[in-house]
Amino acid sequence: MFTCLGVMYTREYYPLGMSADQRRLSEKFRKRIIFNAKQRQIGLDIETLNQQVHENHLERIKNAEYEKNLAEETRKYDALALAVEEQRRQNMRDQCKQIDEFRLSVQRPENSRDFDLFDPNLKKKEKPPRISCHDICPISGIQRLEGEDLDYETRMKKQKQQVHDVLLEQMLEQQMQRLNFKKAEHDWESSLLQQDNYAKKLLLSEMDDRKSSSSHLANDNKHLAWQKQEINRQQKIREEYENRKDIEFHYYGDMLTENPSVAKNLHQSHRILPDRWKGMSKAQLQDIYRGQVYQMEKNQVWREREQQKKKEWDEFILGQQQMFQLLDSAEKRTSQELSKKLEIENQEIAQQQKQYREYFNKVINSNIPSEQYFAQFNTTSR
Repeated sequence: MFTCLGVMYTREYYPLGMSADQRRLSEKFRKRIIFNAKQRQIGLDIETLNQQVHENHLERIKNAEYEKNLAEETRKYDALALAVEEQRRQNMRDQCKQIDEFRLSVQRPENSRDFDLFDPNLKKKEKPPRISCHDICPISGIQRLEGEDLDYETRMKKQKQQVHDVLLEQMLEQQMQRLNFKKAEHDWESSLLQQDNYAKKLLLSEMDDRKSSSSHLANDNKHLAWQKQEINRQQKIREEYENRKDIEFHYYGDMLTENPSVAKNLHQSHRILPDRWKGMSKAQLQDIYRGQVYQMEKNQVWREREQQKKKEWDEFILGQQQMFQLLDSAEKRTSQELSKKLEIENQEIAQQQKQYREYFNKVINSNIPSEQYFAQFNTTSR
């Protein structure tokens, strides 16, 4: 690696044992770098490019780490959401199961008030007629008298017992509802507590992960900074060595010499080598000056010829214009003579026509019809 006129490039200096092809390729590569006017004048900032590459690499590492942490957080929150959804579904299943158990244990068909109207075994439970005095009287038997109520006390006891049982059932239902509500509230609070504990654990693990990632990133940055410093130091040593070798090469080579013979091309005698050409000699300059003088004289003769041709062409155009003017004037005179002749003929024709009209009106049409001549027509009805 060496620098030439602000340009940095790599070239292996060929030792004594290098082949001719290798030396030719190395020389070709060197010339391509030297003769590149853009790089030779502007150059490349290798340190800035390396800095940009390093910054891009760090940016990619940072983005990858951020995406990794984001994916981990997303996975954790998804797991938490799935756990909450599963807990909600389990609570719903438990609630439905409790409702089914309550219906099977308490809300049975035989416990309803109107079960006697829909009892399928009602006919089986009926007693035969007139077993006791309290039985239903048959159609042929005597009926109860109006106002008679022999089963009042028994019916009232049954009604009171039934009311008592209904109240007990209602109290039991309310107590079961309160117990179920308290249980559901306790289950909900316990689930919230579990979710909070799980979220706390996730937060602590996330903080630990961030601390570990930050420590790893700091260690990596320190290692990369040390590597960069070492690379820059070695790069600077190589650049100084290459620059010194390049200066020595140009100092002892043919590029900076004033010998004009080094610019001759061995393969094509009519061409020169631009990297070694030091300008033209006095004889070459004199030849160029003589050629310029010859071109100037030749151009002067050409301009004089062009002026002579232009003058002849102007004279020819002027003669043609004069001839055209003479022809126009002759044509105008001829047209004027024809016009006068035509006017005279028209006057003669007009005079003849005037004389003919006078002869026709005065001689031929002299006998004018009278009123008697016109009165002889249309005298009868036919």
